[in-house]
Amino acid sequence: MKRYCQTLELYDDKELIEAYVAEHAHVWEEVKAGIREVGITDMQIYIDGNRLFMIMDTTEEFHMERDYARLAAQHREEVWEAHMAKV
Repeated sequence: MKRYCQTLELYDDKELIEAYVAEHAHVWEEVKAGIREVGITDMQIYIDGNRLFMIMDTTEEFHMERDYARLAAQHREEVWEAHMAKV
């Protein structure tokens, strides 16, 4: 298993952050399947204020650049990302 940790600074807007969290409580099943398909076995997201912290466990074969690109190319992932960009 590999573990990756990433941080992201969100817009400092309480309503947008609440909407972001609410949407992630209902991630589409096809997106979850795509995440598993590329080798991500677990993903946890925490938010403190406007700072997002993600912990991601993957298979040993997972390669961040290659497999994120594979994930991004999946149709439902593209739709999900476009949807989340509106939040």
